[in-house]
Amino acid sequence: MAYSLNGNVNYKVLNKMPYIVQDTVLRISMVVEPVHKHTARFTLDAGSMQIVEEAELEDVLHSILLETYSDRSFTSSDTIPLTSYSSGALYEVMVDGQLQQGGSYCNVRNAKLPPKEWHKTFGMKEYIWFELLFTGK
Repeated sequence: MAYSLNGNVNYKVLNKMPYIVQDTVLRISMVVEPVHKHTARFTLDAGSMQIVEEAELEDVLHSILLETYSDRSFTSSDTIPLTSYSSGALYEVMVDGQLQQGGSYCNVRNAKLPPKEWHKTFGMKEYIWFELLFTGK
């Protein structure tokens, strides 16, 4: 799990014990539950392994699980971004002559950038993303 705050990224390994893949297909499900306006609980399910992690964030109520599209294919030697939890990219828009703040999730996803670059590109203050890293035997 990676946590970005103002462009500073901190990583946390969620599975201390390696998960051994027994097949050529790895199915991973991710669920997020807002526990409090500043706390979210993430549940990652990979069949015989389940990881539950809570994280503190400033804006849980406007955040969603967001796909992390890429413009390239990955191999087992890559670190693969799986999904993110974000309130999207904020921007200003004029509504009835008044300047309002809006947000876009799709602009972030469709840019196909690595999540580590979102702060610089979109000015995103705080977000989380999850990565998959394959290790040797």
